[in-house]
Amino acid sequence: MHIDSWTGRWHLVEDQSYHKNPQHAFHALETRVRANGLSLWMECDIRFHDGMEATWQYDGAMDGVMRPITFAHNGALLTNIAFYLLGDNFGGDTNRRPDGKTIGCETWRLDGDILSVWGLHHVEDLGEFPYREIWRRVP
Repeated sequence: MHIDSWTGRWHLVEDQSYHKNPQHAFHALETRVRANGLSLWMECDIRFHDGMEATWQYDGAMDGVMRPITFAHNGALLTNIAFYLLGDNFGGDTNRRPDGKTIGCETWRLDGDILSVWGLHHVEDLGEFPYREIWRRVP
């Protein structure tokens, strides 16, 4: 199994995506991915609600091991994530805060130049909020 075809630049298709979490912290602008076998490198440009922009990075594998997502500008920990490859072009992930509490989980499927993500975000004291993201590969 592999996810090699995930390699590329991806933009969120906003009119086909939704987040029901009232505390969703940021908006993704572009994600860049390099995948080879089970190896995975990602970099995502984001914009926070206050207008500040940042980039996060992940360098790891699709092996279920929890690894950090860090901010590119200073290396600070954003969150931890474990990616799972469930089949060719199909997988999932689990996202945890630095204190180990679960933030959420996702399943995703790659179909050509479209990546569909279904997720559930857990917000302490507020509950769980589903979301869906549709990403399109761009040149």
